[in-house]
Amino acid sequence: LNAFADSNGNGVHDADEGYMAGITFSVANANGIVGQAVSAGTDQAVCFDGLDAGEYQATQLLPARLDMTTAAQAMVTVDAGGTVGIEFGSRVHVEESIATAVAATQSPATATPAADSTDSDTGKPPIGAYIGLAIIGSLIIGLIGLIVRTLKK
Repeated sequence: LNAFADSNGNGVHDADEGYMAGITFSVANANGIVGQAVSAGTDQAVCFDGLDAGEYQATQLLPARLDMTTAAQAMVTVDAGGTVGIEFGSRVHVEESIATAVAATQSPATATPAADSTDSDTGKPPIGAYIGLAIIGSLIIGLIGLIVRTLKK
C-alpha cells in the first residue's frame, strides 16, 4: 500500500505527483484487522507479508488536514504467493492551502485587521469574504501551476 500526493485532485497518480506521509493503512479480512502501518511519504510501499490467500479490505485513514481523492477503502483478492498493489490519493484541504497562501503574502507590518468582519445578523463572515478568498486562492493556485510548468521546461 502507498499514498500519493494528488495535488490536482483527479484521483490518479500522475507522473509529477509525489507521495504522502502520515496516512494510516489497515488491512482486514473476515476475521478482523490483520495489520496496520503508516505511509512514509516515499515510493517505498508499505507491505503486509505472509497474508493467507483470500479476500481483504485495505483502508486509509487520513490526518485531519487532508482530503481523500480516491476511495477510502479497496477490496482485493490475494492469491497464494501473489502480490497486490494499491495506491490511495489525498491532498491538503483546499481551504487550508488558500489560507496558508494568503497568510504567506501578508507580513505582520502590512496585515491590517478588519474593523468588523462579521455579518451583524448571523455573526458569520459576509459571503463576499468567501468569494474573495476563493478568487485569491484560484489565482494563487493558477500561479503555482504556471511556475511548476515553467520550471519543468
